[in-house]
Amino acid sequence: MIRRNFFDLIEADLEGYLDEPDRLQEAAPEHPCFLRFRHSSITQRMPEFLDDAVEVRRAFTGRVARSLKLFARYGERGLAPRVGIALDPGAEIHSTASGERPTQRLLAGDGCHRLALKLRAGQEILAPNIYRGRIFRSYTPRDVSRALPPELDLSPNEYFSFLSLAYSDREFLNAASLHAYIERTHPDRLDEVESIIAADAVGVTAP
Repeated sequence: MIRRNFFDLIEADLEGYLDEPDRLQEAAPEHPCFLRFRHSSITQRMPEFLDDAVEVRRAFTGRVARSLKLFARYGERGLAPRVGIALDPGAEIHSTASGERPTQRLLAGDGCHRLALKLRAGQEILAPNIYRGRIFRSYTPRDVSRALPPELDLSPNEYFSFLSLAYSDREFLNAASLHAYIERTHPDRLDEVESIIAADAVGVTAP
């Protein structure tokens, strides 16, 4: 969802950012995608740079440039077949390190920028030539976002508005309304939602 929102930022002034990419580089660190990049890509792949602000910013600059190029190319040609989106099905899905309990058996393992583009376009079904599968007997999803809520300092309204994007095209501003919606429309995912809220609660500030 953070990636999808970042593409919203790019779309708001695509031509301007293509002409002056430095303006996007200036705006991007203020977006939640920067925090996610630091806690995901840097922590997972380049932990030795985690405390090096210069290296983190250099790596993020490259990510922003690639995101801009991907968005522009997608608008012109769509996605290249079988590139980028990896779906990881597991016979047994374990809880994440923070206690989140996914109920779906098919999870996005890679290519989430490309998946975000599909979601923005209203495409909820992936054609067979757009993804590749990696089958696991036992699978534990990466818990790359668990450090984000404390740093984002979200109010309850902001948090539930964001979380509801993953489950509905409607906006819910509190736990009760989101819970009621999930219970009515996706009861099989109620445990998942409750575990996510419980794991993230420490990072949500009171209004």
